[in-house]
Amino acid sequence: MILGMDNMVYRYGAGALLSMAGLVLALSSCIRDELEPCPPLRVSLGVEDKNYVNIAAAARLGYEEERATDLPFREYVGDLAYSVVNLQTGDVVAERALSAVDGDAELLEVALPADLPYGDYLLKAWGNIGDASLMGADLSSLELHPNGIEGPDSYFVSDTLRYALGSENFSCGMRRVKGKMIISTEKMPKEYGFSEWQVSDIMSSVDDAWQYADPITMSFQKVWNRKEPKMLAKCLLAPSLKRGASLVEQKYHVGLANSGNGNWIAPEPVCVTLRRNELTILRYEYDPCCCRFKIYILINDNWETLHIMDVE
Repeated sequence: MILGMDNMVYRYGAGALLSMAGLVLALSSCIRDELEPCPPLRVSLGVEDKNYVNIAAAARLGYEEERATDLPFREYVGDLAYSVVNLQTGDVVAERALSAVDGDAELLEVALPADLPYGDYLLKAWGNIGDASLMGADLSSLELHPNGIEGPDSYFVSDTLRYALGSENFSCGMRRVKGKMIISTEKMPKEYGFSEWQVSDIMSSVDDAWQYADPITMSFQKVWNRKEPKMLAKCLLAPSLKRGASLVEQKYHVGLANSGNGNWIAPEPVCVTLRRNELTILRYEYDPCCCRFKIYILINDNWETLHIMDVE
């Protein structure tokens, strides 16, 4: 039986009717007209390689200083360029031209649009470059030793970001692309004030897949202050072509320049392996009794004798 409004009021009372009206209103308020916006994609850049992997031994021996690991981002990586690409469409959704890093934050936020759709994105970032012309188009590669010089201590990161509900926040660590060679010469007669050396088969480029290419020979020279007990030289170098491929050849000249008249002495050449984010430490110890050198390499915190194609 259908009751009219008057009969409902009569039978159930006005209070019951008001309760029913409130229930209908409450139910209607639970119906969503539209979804909340997706949580935005957030990406922060940090520095993974703050020290060389074998820094502890080098610091103990006084060859290299260990850096604190809580410094601002810019203390490790002074300039930065990046791009973020939508892998479904190929569109660049965010980019930064090479520019100096400001501020004291340990992590650097990547500036991204707030309305990006879910999907896969590719982040590429280069740091400590100095000259934007050293980077390939679309940040695809980096020239490591322009014009045969050591170049800066550069960093890189490449990462695929799978942006989905519940997966919106990413942190990516930048890694060093070169290593460093340290050469210590001890007990040299004080008249030797100039040295030159070269290192063969050093890679001169790296791409965004971490593939190194184009081996070259690097040459260096230095005038020494012979008031110091040790002759200590350092040079940033990309990895070697392959294990044991890099031949190190040195000459020490009497005076403060290339003598040009044969007034020099040379240790025997030795083969080493340069690696990314690793210190290669050589020690040349002059023996005045026989006018020869003992040559050592630091391996796992121990000095090992080096010969031309072998390690004892």
